[in-house]
Amino acid sequence: MKKKITLLSLFMALFLLPIHGFAYTVNHEFNLGPNEGSSQLAQNRYIIVHDTANPNASGRNEATYMKRNWRNAYTTHIVGDGIVYQVGEPGYVSYGALNANPYAPAQIELQATPDKVLFAKNYAVYIDLIRDLCNQFGIPKTLDSVYGTNGTKSHLWVTNNFGGDHTDPYGYLSSMGISKAQFANDIANGLNGQPNKPTPPSEGSVDKEVKYLRIKESARAYGRSSQGRLIPSGARNMAFTVIKRVAVAYDSRIKYEYLVEYQGKREWVISTDVDAVNAFDPQVVEVAKHSTNFSPSSHHRATPNTIKGKRYTVQKVHQLIFGGKIQNEYLIKYDASKPAEWLLEQDAVAK
Repeated sequence: MKKKITLLSLFMALFLLPIHGFAYTVNHEFNLGPNEGSSQLAQNRYIIVHDTANPNASGRNEATYMKRNWRNAYTTHIVGDGIVYQVGEPGYVSYGALNANPYAPAQIELQATPDKVLFAKNYAVYIDLIRDLCNQFGIPKTLDSVYGTNGTKSHLWVTNNFGGDHTDPYGYLSSMGISKAQFANDIANGLNGQPNKPTPPSEGSVDKEVKYLRIKESARAYGRSSQGRLIPSGARNMAFTVIKRVAVAYDSRIKYEYLVEYQGKREWVISTDVDAVNAFDPQVVEVAKHSTNFSPSSHHRATPNTIKGKRYTVQKVHQLIFGGKIQNEYLIKYDASKPAEWLLEQDAVAK
């Protein structure tokens, strides 16, 4: 992340998604693709925080370089240019802190800009993102607490407890007037000491963390974060995997919005316009003996006879409409020399 890369950003707005209405924007342009990055689920223990240590690189430069060189190192997020660039998938291991990587469902880089005005914008986003990720993964909003405790951990803490030679982000934060004590207070309480918790959502809505939802037949428009665009008729009564949940102010009330993807386009749908869909997430599945092909996500490749009746660890779970009904599909790795494949629920036996 020391190399500066210049990249034209035509149609950049297509990749910008607002998060809880007005707090910060997440750019998904540099998300790692299929077969990129680790497929290992991280333990929900640490949010590891860094700075980029490159005063000459923009957040976009860093995200571009990280996307291209993920085999060497990458984090889930980069805060820079006043926004968030997401690279790795939160919840999975990323390569930013050596032996601490397996314990961190998210790692965040902070752009080391010398511009104090831009730093102020970035720092506000940095704090909000850290707090949001702590909420998402059930991690305490503490900083560098003793070994054996969960919480936000600096790269310096990782060096002191797991090895290495990094000391970030304290040197950079100090140069911008932020002490460790202030950083810890901001993580614990939000900027200006104000906890950033939303007020309770409207009653009668899906107001809990859900993995899957179905848009109601009666729904007509997407949420405020999607500028109220009309919901296509084909998306109604259809099941979706929830990408993200955020709280948005609606005339002094808080409603949740859920990010879903329909025909390649991501949109925010209001909680009052959806129903939760239950799905089971087995840790291990056995390939059914009647299975003939993998899921559409694996392009219907033939199921090898040699794996039928055998058990495999589930790496990821998605949901799709297949055969006129909602089904799970499970990502399994049956051969170290071949890509992982998606197995339909109808062809799997949960173990």
